[in-house]
Amino acid sequence: MLQTISNSSEQTIIFSILFFIALLFFLRRKKNQQGFSLEVTASLKGFAILTIIFGHIGYFLFTDHSFLFPLSTISGVGVDLFLLLSGYGLAISALKKNYLPLEFYQKRIGKIFLPLWITLIIFLLLDATILHIFYNWEVIVKSFLGFYPRADIYLDLNSPLWYLTLILFYYIVFPWVFKPKKPFLSAAFLAIISTILVSLTLPVNPGVQHLYQLHFLAFPLGIALAGLSQHWPKVSQHKIFQQIKSPIQSEIIRYISLALLFGILFFSLRPEENQLIYQLLSLLSAISITTIFILTKLRFQLLEVFGNYSYEIYLLHWPLLYRYDFLFRFFPAGPSTAIYLIILLGLAYLLQKIPSNTFNFNKKSP
Repeated sequence: MLQTISNSSEQTIIFSILFFIALLFFLRRKKNQQGFSLEVTASLKGFAILTIIFGHIGYFLFTDHSFLFPLSTISGVGVDLFLLLSGYGLAISALKKNYLPLEFYQKRIGKIFLPLWITLIIFLLLDATILHIFYNWEVIVKSFLGFYPRADIYLDLNSPLWYLTLILFYYIVFPWVFKPKKPFLSAAFLAIISTILVSLTLPVNPGVQHLYQLHFLAFPLGIALAGLSQHWPKVSQHKIFQQIKSPIQSEIIRYISLALLFGILFFSLRPEENQLIYQLLSLLSAISITTIFILTKLRFQLLEVFGNYSYEIYLLHWPLLYRYDFLFRFFPAGPSTAIYLIILLGLAYLLQKIPSNTFNFNKKSP
């Protein structure tokens, strides 16, 4: 049930203060600039999952959509960040050691499906026993297989999982299309395949296909960025970069670059109805945010924590917030949002710990 809120601006300010105090408390200075390090990747994942949570809360839990504005407006960029980071991570891993398709699936697929199956079983049992909601066998089987052809935010078992079908497609085709010696060609080929597929009539709801059409280029772009990273050591030796010898010059260039990136980000976040332009602007935003996180000398440890548990939080957040809400309906929205983030972190920790301890999975996904 949608919640009403009479003081959305005030509650947004309260939550923002609580969140940024926590962000500053865990803020640290990077010991060294390592480019696209694991810490940067984790921070970006944390940023992405928070934008998605804020978007779902602001636009789908409350009748007044101004709650959490403007934090709630860039959830689409968060989706692109996840896809971009997934493409980048898989490509970087494959450039170091190229697995055969079967080895690739054995290494990766279990990390996706085991947490998914655990959450599905939990929510199916809770829905049946507490809410007396029952789903037909076709929906249940498709859910366990990772196929989510519909994304009704209020009626489906876990509507945000439409994304899972898209990322599973990329995981399935990646070991067949990616060639370590030709990463750019691999990215282009996958982009062409994706373009053709999203233009066809797929066996999914039109709303889900529309979401595919808004985000299908992000994963191939991540592969292309991984290929570009191979050439960065050579580019950094160019005479233009060699002329930058003074630390002061380096800092000036850093701050100018950050200012330009924030300007690009501000431009790219403008509303756009055309699907292609929307996707390109969203990708521009994702690249700008990624570059900002790389260039800054600050380490956002709070975001890193959310990033390390982002997949589990993604699986858990919507049913908990919507069907099993026990805070928003009784308490002010700002503090309730902060408490829910803590609860989601705790539950995500448990969800990650169970399969990782049982099946010896690594806690950090590349």
